[in-house]
Amino acid sequence: MLSRFTSLGGLFSPFLSVMIFIGLASILVAIIGVYVVSKIYQGATRVKDK
Repeated sequence: MLSRFTSLGGLFSPFLSVMIFIGLASILVAIIGVYVVSKIYQGATRVKDK
């Protein structure tokens, strides 16, 4: 999978694949972070309401 992915870009393929991987990983981390923070925030607001 990874070797086929890196063979697409020619000369810039290793750099390009690393940049795409970092971009996708950062998006994934951002989504997980927003989800976790919203869960914590909902829990904190529920505790305050009680």
